Amino acid sequence: MRLLAALVLALLVGGNAAFAAGLPDLVPVSARYRITVNGIPAGTPAYVDIRPQGGARHEASFRVENRFLRHHELSHFDWHACQVKAHDYQHEFHGLGIERQSAITFDWERRLAIESRGGKRTELALEPGVFDGLNMAMLARCLLRDGARKLDLTILYRGERKDVHFVVTGQEKVETPLGTFDAWVVERRYPQKSRRTRVWVAPALDWFMVRFEHVENAVARGSLVLTDMTLDGKVLPKVKAANAAR
Repeated sequence: MRLLAALVLALLVGGNAAFAAGLPDLVPVSARYRITVNGIPAGTPAYVDIRPQGGARHEASFRVENRFLRHHELSHFDWHACQVKAHDYQHEFHGLGIERQSAITFDWERRLAIESRGGKRTELALEPGVFDGLNMAMLARCLLRDGARKLDLTILYRGERKDVHFVVTGQEKVETPLGTFDAWVVERRYPQKSRRTRVWVAPALDWFMVRFEHVENAVARGSLVLTDMTLDGKVLPKVKAANAAR
């Protein structure tokens, strides 16, 4: 279970699970993923939800929860024509001896990002082009749709600005319980050669993430595979068991 915790924490800075649907408009989305750690099913799913809140305001969330741990991320932001304006972001992780909780408020009027974490308050200068760990993926999908092969983005994470770099490394077919999808492979670049994160996004699902893989080191790796999805109120049917991803 500690490796599961490490995988879940890696999602926050490893690529995130919210390469989600609805371009150029964000429509309601609910998705569930099967988690595998070192080739063994973790027995608990991960969930991604995108919800319009009225007007330009939207909410994105990512969560994993069982009796051993609780990981929640929540982002509120404005979305218009592939432009993202962050408002607030919350992250919490509890379990297995790890306790993390933080919140960021994006004050565009004062051009400040205020983070509260562990009783500590941090203020950072705020400028356009800075995102949180979830809404970053909204812009990434638009860039991929428009042909980008390299993504250089900036997020706020643990009281500091963090530059994240992704490259498109190819295209592959991905088998899931919802069928087989042609997907683009997007890989994150790390200074450490032992770490590797790849995200498979499907153009047929408006660049929704169908698979995620993170390698922390030679003995720790995990993955997510899409198993259930409701897109704009429509439930995607599952294929026959014989054709489903194992």
